[in-house]
Amino acid sequence: MLTPHAGELGRLLELPSAEIDAHRLEHVLAAAARAQAVVVLKGDDTLVADADGRVGISRGGAPALATAGTGDVLAGVTGAFLAKALTPSPRHARPSRRTCSRVRLRRARWVRRA
Repeated sequence: MLTPHAGELGRLLELPSAEIDAHRLEHVLAAAARAQAVVVLKGDDTLVADADGRVGISRGGAPALATAGTGDVLAGVTGAFLAKALTPSPRHARPSRRTCSRVRLRRARWVRRA
């Protein structure tokens, strides 16, 4: 699982971050296919893509997440879910309220690539 922001994904794909920002869906899908992994492209609207072309969109509205260290928290939570043998896929990314106690999550709208 990869959890880049636009600048990091740009370096991985050898593209400017402005290009990543301009075409986020296209590039997150390309990165997931290339890595054969789930890619979480962080941003105001976070995109979660898998190698099969499925994408989950978590709508923004949480400016507090745009601070240093939140990526580390994401990596830790993701590692914990993977350690529990949970499948890293957009279709399985809806944790229960009990699992994410005291963490307010926005419901994601799932879309399939046309």
